[in-house]
Amino acid sequence: MFKHTLVFCLFFLFLSGKGKAQDPILQNIERARNYIKRNIQIREYHTNEIKFNSKRYSLHQPGYFQLFETYYYSLGKPNSKNQDPHLSAVQIREEREEKKYLKEYLYDHTGNFVFYSERELDGAEVLSEVRIYVHEGEIIKKLQKKGHKKLRQAQESVPEGQKLADKAKYYQFRFKAQFETLPQSTRH
Repeated sequence: MFKHTLVFCLFFLFLSGKGKAQDPILQNIERARNYIKRNIQIREYHTNEIKFNSKRYSLHQPGYFQLFETYYYSLGKPNSKNQDPHLSAVQIREEREEKKYLKEYLYDHTGNFVFYSERELDGAEVLSEVRIYVHEGEIIKKLQKKGHKKLRQAQESVPEGQKLADKAKYYQFRFKAQFETLPQSTRH
């Protein structure tokens, strides 16, 4: 009995130690996420918004459809030589009839993709939610929620790490392209 208890305790310590190794990384991502969310709420960032089908009409199918891409960014310090924009977040909002689909890509202060979330809403009710934490291109934590349940470790298939990273790079590319078309004098 003592032997089994000792093995169980050692196994538990091993698992808890393994989880603690990721805690500082997850804490840094969560800290960056909260900082970005707060700055979005208090309108600290500059924004570029692209609207597709802004009048909500659909000539090819019944109902309506809209798609919004919002880029949240900051510029370098006013007196510094580097005034290049720094992308912090991209939010994609798709509306079809009564449902909304929200996707969010967050980037840390160095421009690395660190967090992805996806929600499906019917009116004000959240039907499903996925949160994915990324470190150096690898998924380190996936949380998922369906219906009224709490967020928990994802059991079902969620977007794979490489596809997610490629999509995040795609939005960074689209963001940079918006500024490359502007003359240098209008960037300040």
